[in-house]
Amino acid sequence: MKKALQITKTVLVWLVVAFAVGMMIFTLISVSTFDKTDRNIFGFKFFIVTSDSMSATDFDAGDIAISKNVDPKVLKEGDIITFLSQDPDSFGEI
Repeated sequence: MKKALQITKTVLVWLVVAFAVGMMIFTLISVSTFDKTDRNIFGFKFFIVTSDSMSATDFDAGDIAISKNVDPKVLKEGDIITFLSQDPDSFGEI
């Protein structure tokens, strides 16, 4: 009985350590990714939706949107896209 309890305790400790390391890695990636203008991990770009202007497409403020570069020829009407603004009022914003 003592041996089973010791094994359970060891497994639980390692699960907590693995969870803590995973959270630390997630935090480091989040901080280094969301503070840069060239956010890119494995070809995917992550964005935080900052307003409710996308609510018609099921994106609310605070949601994370993930995008990937694709050939414009494969886009269809109704696809949700991200783009770099060329408008003088919001130049350079995504």
